[in-house]
Amino acid sequence: MAQTRPVGAKKAPPVKYADDFLIQAKKPPTKVMLLGVWHFDYPNLDSHKIAKQDMVDVLSEKRQKEIINSVEVLKGFKPTKICLEASSQAELDKLFASYKLGEQNRNRSEVVQIGLRLAKVLNHQRVYAVDATNYAQDNAAKYPAINNLWDEAFYLDAAKYEAYASQYATWRIYKTGLLKSNTILDQLIYENDPRNLKRNLGEYFVSGWLKTSNNNGPDAVSLQWYNRNLRIYNNILKTNPTSSDRVLVIFGSGHIPLLQQFVEASPEFELVNFHKEATKRGKTRLKK
Repeated sequence: MAQTRPVGAKKAPPVKYADDFLIQAKKPPTKVMLLGVWHFDYPNLDSHKIAKQDMVDVLSEKRQKEIINSVEVLKGFKPTKICLEASSQAELDKLFASYKLGEQNRNRSEVVQIGLRLAKVLNHQRVYAVDATNYAQDNAAKYPAINNLWDEAFYLDAAKYEAYASQYATWRIYKTGLLKSNTILDQLIYENDPRNLKRNLGEYFVSGWLKTSNNNGPDAVSLQWYNRNLRIYNNILKTNPTSSDRVLVIFGSGHIPLLQQFVEASPEFELVNFHKEATKRGKTRLKK
């Protein structure tokens, strides 16, 4: 039997949540899109190495058309600022100037192929270098104890985590192989699928970094990986985005899960999901 409110009783006020206090209509959050990529020029500097037979030539006519199509999808976001995985602003400025003169036609880097190409199409005057080193890397000489954080003698359940490492390696080989039949846009959508981004971060939790007999595991992860991504986020903040800006951040896909956490948590920003937008805008063969 439905309960009725007594005559004359006051209606309970609606419950308010954090955003009711933090988000102001006069100053809406800055929209941010995060795009996770692989390194188009295959420098093989990461722990996972790409076999030569799995490398794709992004300068081929077919792949160039696919990149142009991907850039058109990103153009739909209408970014006003583009932040890239580059460390030196001065060097990036030189690279962008060179690109606009047509001098980077053989440069395979995703920074050039996607970031600078899109910036030129949108007539941006500048792109932003927001990559960073990490605290451990910068201070290992000053604080020698940092070097002891990576001692495998402290790791527990090594056999279990070696099994996870093997499973992750198998997945990485699989997803790299997808690009042989996928378009560039297909692959970008796959790389940025929430199911994949979540497990990308999860590798740090089952790769020997954590479950250590002392605190060296969590200390190492926080001083290296978390610290680097917080510094990247800090560099994005230093581009001084306004409410009217639309910020596109293009980085290796491993960075995206943490950057997404930071963006989603901050009332300063509103995340625009690339995977959702690209699936809606782009023509893809991937099954959702």
